[in-house]
Amino acid sequence: MNRRIHSVRGLILTATIGLFAMVLGGCSGDDGAAGAPGAPAVAPPSTATALNLQVTSATVSSPPVVNFTVTNEVGTRVVGLVSSNLYFTVAKLIPGSNGSPSKWQNYINTESSAAKGYPRGNRENSGSLVDNGDGTYTYTFKTDITDPAQTCPATTTPCKDADGNLLDLSYNASLTHRIVVQTSRPLPFSSGIYTFRPADGATSGIPTRDIVSNDKCNTCHNQLVVHGERVDTRYCVTCHNPGSTGKGQTGLVAGPQTVDFKVLVHKIHQGEELPSTLNADGAGTPGDYGIFGYSGTLASFASVVFPDMTLGSTGDTRNCIKCHDGTLSAPNATADGDSWKNNPSRAACATCHDDVYFTHPGGEQADDASCASSTCHGPAAPNFSVAAVHSFPTQVKALAAKYQIVINSVTNNVNTTKDSAPVGSTMTVNFSVVDPTNGNAKLDIKALPEFTNSNSRLALAFGYSALVNSVARKDFNNTGSGGSATRVGQPITVNLYNSSTCNNCATNAVEDATTALTYNVDLGNYLIPGAVAGPGVATSWPVPAGATGTGRVIMYGRTRHDIVPFSNKPAVGQNVPTNNAIRDVMI
Repeated sequence: MNRRIHSVRGLILTATIGLFAMVLGGCSGDDGAAGAPGAPAVAPPSTATALNLQVTSATVSSPPVVNFTVTNEVGTRVVGLVSSNLYFTVAKLIPGSNGSPSKWQNYINTESSAAKGYPRGNRENSGSLVDNGDGTYTYTFKTDITDPAQTCPATTTPCKDADGNLLDLSYNASLTHRIVVQTSRPLPFSSGIYTFRPADGATSGIPTRDIVSNDKCNTCHNQLVVHGERVDTRYCVTCHNPGSTGKGQTGLVAGPQTVDFKVLVHKIHQGEELPSTLNADGAGTPGDYGIFGYSGTLASFASVVFPDMTLGSTGDTRNCIKCHDGTLSAPNATADGDSWKNNPSRAACATCHDDVYFTHPGGEQADDASCASSTCHGPAAPNFSVAAVHSFPTQVKALAAKYQIVINSVTNNVNTTKDSAPVGSTMTVNFSVVDPTNGNAKLDIKALPEFTNSNSRLALAFGYSALVNSVARKDFNNTGSGGSATRVGQPITVNLYNSSTCNNCATNAVEDATTALTYNVDLGNYLIPGAVAGPGVATSWPVPAGATGTGRVIMYGRTRHDIVPFSNKPAVGQNVPTNNAIRDVMI
C-alpha cells in the first residue's frame, strides 16, 4: 500500500520537475515578442467581380504623383494592374467671379479630328505606374500641370472654350484640385476620387462644388455608366466643365458646343421640351439637340422625356431637387446641392431656356453679377427667385394626379395567350386611362381637349432582352430592332398621336396601320391592334427576331392645360405628364 503511494508520489514529482524544466526552457529560449507580420493576402485582377479603388494621397511639385490601393469584392488586395487597366485625370476648381459660380478646369487637353470634336478635357495612362506588390500603387503623371506647354500642347494652341475664350490652365497650388483614378474595361468599374489642396494637402474645409450625388442619378438610372466605364459624377465634371467642347447641334445650328456637365445634363433631360428643338428657327421648324462625340455621328437627345413620373414629382424638370439637393437631412444631399437656387447663372438658366436673351432695363447682361440679387432671381427675390419659379406648381401636381394609364393586357395575333409577344407577332395593347382622384373612373381621352391638344402626347415603348453571341442577356439589350439597331439600349418608341395625319385631332387622334384607336364605352378600354413604325408611317410593327426572354411594354404621355403659376400673371400653357404604366410580357 505504502509502496503504491510512494510510486504515485514519484510520478507526480517527476511530472512536476519536467513541467518546471519546460517552463525554464521556454523562458531561456523565447523572449515572448510577437513574430513579424505575414504578407497581406493578394489576388490578381482577373478573378475580381468588383473592385474598390481608394486614393490615399497625392502631391504636386511638377507632374502630380498619386498613391492608391485596390481591393476586390472580399477586401483582398489586388496586384498585377498595369497602365492599360487604368486612366488618370487631374483638374482644378476655379473660384467664381462677377456672380458666376466656380468651375472645374481639366489640365489635360487633347484634340479630336474636326469630324468628331474639338479641344476638350481628357485623361492619360502613359505616365509611370509602380505596382508595390501589396495592392498599393503609385502613378506619376506624364503631364506636368505646372508647365503650360504641356497642359495646352501645340496641336491645340490656343486652348479655348466653345465661346472662343482662352482657358485658364495656370497652376495655383492654393486652389482645390481633384485627381481621379478610374479602372478600364474589361475590369469591373471603379473610381478613386481625391479632392485636395496641393499647398497644404488639406482634404476637408475646402471648396468642392459637389452638386449632384451618384445615388441621386441612380434613383432613375439604377447604375449610371457613361462612355462604357465612367460611374462617378465627381469624375464627370473634371472633363465636362465650361472649358470642354464637343461638336454638336442645337436647334438647326451645328458646330462647337459646350459639353459642360450642367449644360449637357440639363439639355438632355429637357430634350423634348427645349425651345430649340420645338421651334428652332422661331417659325415652327423643329430642331435637334445632340452631340457628335467620338463616333462622328450625331447622338440626338431631342426626344428625351424627363423620366420621373411619380406623384408629387411628375416628370417636370422644375422639380430641381429630384437631381440635386443641399438640405442636410435630405437623402443623398451634397455639400453644394442648393447651388441651383442660391447661385443662378446665365449658363445654367440657358440650358433649358435656350431661346432667352439675358436683357433687363439696363441692357444686355454681360456677366452674372445681378442674377442672385434680391431684385432678380436670388433667394430673397419676391416671386421670381429661382426656387419660386421652379417650385412644382400646386395646380400641376393636382392635375397630374388625375391621369393614370393602366395597361389591361397585351395579346398578339399568333395566339390569345395573355401578356405574350412571340417573335414576329403584332401585339395588341388593351389599356385604359383612369382618374385616381375620382374612384379610378375611366376616361374617354379622344373626347378630352387636354389629350387632343397639339402639345399632348401618348406614347408606347417596347424593350426586350436579346441574344448576344448566342447568350441570353438579362438586361434590356434590344439588339436587332428596326428602330434601335444602332442604339441597342433604347426601346422601340411609337408616338400614338399621328400628327402627320390629323394633327392630334379628336376624331382620329390615335392610329395604327388600318384603323383609329377603338374605345369600348361600356368597358372604358382602348385597343391598339398593332403599333405603327413611327409617326405618319402606316405599317405594322412585328416583335423583332432578336427579342427573347422577357419584354416590357411601357405607356406614357402628357396632357396640356392652362394654369396660372402666379396670382399676378396670366395663365400659361403647361404640359402635365400622365402617370405611366408598365407591363411585362413573355416572348
